Amino acid sequence: MEEGYTYAKKHTIVYEWVINKISSRMEFIEDQPLTILKSSVFSTRAKIITKWCLKLYFNNGTPENEYKDFLGLFISNVANDCVKVRFSICILDSQQEKCSVKDRDFTLNVKDTKGFNEFLEKETLLANKSVLIPNDTLTILAEVTVVDDEVKLIPVEKSLINPKSNLSRDLKVFYNSREFSDTTIVIGDKKIKAHRLMLIMRSPVLAAMFTHELDEKKSNQIFITDITADIFEKVLEFIYTDEVSGLNAIAEDLLEAADKYQILSLKEMCEVSLCKTLKPENAIRRMDLADRHNAPFLIKYVTKCIVTDSKKIIQTEDFEKFEKSNPSLGLTLFKEKIAADV
Repeated sequence: MEEGYTYAKKHTIVYEWVINKISSRMEFIEDQPLTILKSSVFSTRAKIITKWCLKLYFNNGTPENEYKDFLGLFISNVANDCVKVRFSICILDSQQEKCSVKDRDFTLNVKDTKGFNEFLEKETLLANKSVLIPNDTLTILAEVTVVDDEVKLIPVEKSLINPKSNLSRDLKVFYNSREFSDTTIVIGDKKIKAHRLMLIMRSPVLAAMFTHELDEKKSNQIFITDITADIFEKVLEFIYTDEVSGLNAIAEDLLEAADKYQILSLKEMCEVSLCKTLKPENAIRRMDLADRHNAPFLIKYVTKCIVTDSKKIIQTEDFEKFEKSNPSLGLTLFKEKIAADV
């Protein structure tokens, strides 16, 4: 199954409904039939045909008079398809500010009507006429969002396949047993046994510690202060086996470790994992990570996804910090966006 960054197009319409002489319509009269006012029909430009109208329940609440002290506000599906929508409704006051905002996700079958029985209390409206119903006019603002069923996929174009060593099974046993280990990695109060030859073969940085006249060469101990013991265990797992269990959950931290110890094949494996688990919430953080650790494949893929789904991603908490802290990457995004729109 192909994996990658998925997104769906959203279509939103904002509809303003102005109702005059609202006060006289709200009076409750015993045994009076239910009064319902309908808006004109409006539509969103989604892949499927959508048509909507709003319904305002006035003087007697619901047919059972259960909500007679409230205005009830509902949306009706007047098209011929079942649709999933995000329905947000409010009123505009005399300063055009939103009041009494309510929103909910609905699945509306054909001719369905759903909404809010207690949209607004009549007493509240009448007590604040000058603000909420200036000139005895109620202005309702509805925002309806439809998501197309079609979900688009940006595939991870590059597959990094790490060839298995013929010795992989034996090395896995060696890793699990740590038999004949001759080196100790010290991280805080934890001591991890390892084999010097494996460290030298797989990491130029670790090799340098043993081939130069450093304390590590004399004592057969390596002291590490900037990586947790759990992450270094995963580094060791890869050094011995070319595999990492549970990679997706730790790929960000592991990429940093792989870059520090110059284990390039592990770094590439982390890049692919980070691409496959990319989401709007982590896109900016991963772009910054790729830039700091010179991960060109990751930064290229993240940039493409950000440009494609920019409206959603610029609303995340990380984006505002990113704009200020890394203007050079911001310029890269800007150039990519122009190229994508041409």
